[in-house]
Amino acid sequence: MRGNGIGLCTSCGKGLPMSFQVGCAGIIVGDTFCGPIAKMPNEEPLATVDSMPTKAGAWAANVAIDLAKHGVEVDIATAHRRTL
Repeated sequence: MRGNGIGLCTSCGKGLPMSFQVGCAGIIVGDTFCGPIAKMPNEEPLATVDSMPTKAGAWAANVAIDLAKHGVEVDIATAHRRTL
């Protein structure tokens, strides 16, 4: 079953077109990876790394990414929470 219709944008309240096969809802986070690091640094000097890529992660993101890799049209929804 394909999800067709109009969804409401939570930030502006406007209708947005939707067309997908599977909807994923849940937690989304940004995972940051670094390394390799030759050894754990002491307080000084700081260690450097060549890159620190960031990837989407957590339940909803991982399921949506894997389904999309298999050719499934996916939409994703999550709640936004501000942290201080």
